[in-house]
Amino acid sequence: GPGDVGIGVVLAAQGGKIVVSLVESGSNAFRARIPPGSVLHTIDGSFLSGLSVEQANNLLYGAPHTAVVLGIQHPSRGAGISDVAIIRAGSPPRPPPPPPGSTDAAH
Repeated sequence: GPGDVGIGVVLAAQGGKIVVSLVESGSNAFRARIPPGSVLHTIDGSFLSGLSVEQANNLLYGAPHTAVVLGIQHPSRGAGISDVAIIRAGSPPRPPPPPPGSTDAAH
């Protein structure tokens, strides 16, 4: 729904598979060390084979601070699939600049 958030990855379709094309620096996926180029096999136990990127994103996104479990095949580790649980988080907006004349300003 509206307000659903992801984990900081961009998915792409590649040869009939869903792959992680981009990992946002500092995101929860980045902290979980998910490398770009990983093949995504499952999201919360749902197999992605035959799904579109849009359908995969629908599974990936959810309420903030809920966990999602990804079945990931690392690009460098052969055929093994590892399950990684990641907490969904909103991309926090940049904090506003302090108002002029605030007490935090350096004297």
